Amino acid sequence: MLTSNRLRKKWGHYLSGVIYYEGEWYWGIDRLHHLEARLNALGLSKQAPSAKVSERPPLFFTPQYQSLGQVPEGTRIDFFFSLRSPYSAISCAKLFPWAKEHGVKINLRYVLPMVMRGLPVPAEKRKYISLDAAREAYVQNVPFGRLNDPIGKPTERGLALMPLAQMHDLAEDYVLSFMQGVWSEGLDAGTDAHLQIIVERCGLNWQTAKDILKSQSNEQHWRGVAEQNREALFALGLWGVPSFKFEDTAVWGQDRFWVIEKALHDHFDLASPTES
Repeated sequence: MLTSNRLRKKWGHYLSGVIYYEGEWYWGIDRLHHLEARLNALGLSKQAPSAKVSERPPLFFTPQYQSLGQVPEGTRIDFFFSLRSPYSAISCAKLFPWAKEHGVKINLRYVLPMVMRGLPVPAEKRKYISLDAAREAYVQNVPFGRLNDPIGKPTERGLALMPLAQMHDLAEDYVLSFMQGVWSEGLDAGTDAHLQIIVERCGLNWQTAKDILKSQSNEQHWRGVAEQNREALFALGLWGVPSFKFEDTAVWGQDRFWVIEKALHDHFDLASPTES
């Protein structure tokens, strides 16, 4: 056990239940398809390609439920996210268009990043998350890679403008612009020049945004909302982002959204494409 632990630390991971192969980590069964694809690409499979045992539906959405059609008016999904979470960035790029297509209202529930709430995050974890998120984004065709970690001031400034974006019904556009900026364009939201780009391209007024960034009452407001959202997340038995909730179903992870889709399907007794 001690030998295995030393190897794990030497090779750069922070927990168990992971597979290591030639410089790349695969955490749990949800990442086995990446390993299998790599092994098949190397010509190491002893079976025909059609016999893949770990093949799964496209990430985030499943073929069985992604054509649900319009759901009843007023249907809402809670989306817990962090501006510093690359998995949240992947989720936004997929979730918002899907919600518009199906008439689902997304209730944006932002929280402060774990490390900004005083929770320790090992260096090995930060490295793995960056690499794994890049791998997930690539598979899902989400722009990612030229990142500028918004820890600290950039995230605080980003959250400070959430009330403004919500007031103008541009919250989803603003979050997408922010995520795109820091996770694929290398923008530093801690600077006025880069935050202005993020703000203006989603339709918000930069001068108004600058005034709001100076408001102490606004800071008290968004910090209070972030804390309420954190408490609500913990009350669901969840701890991380992105997380999603529909009615009595709550789940963590951008690769678990199919659970929410199934809950919608079952709740409204909607026919899947294979049943129509």
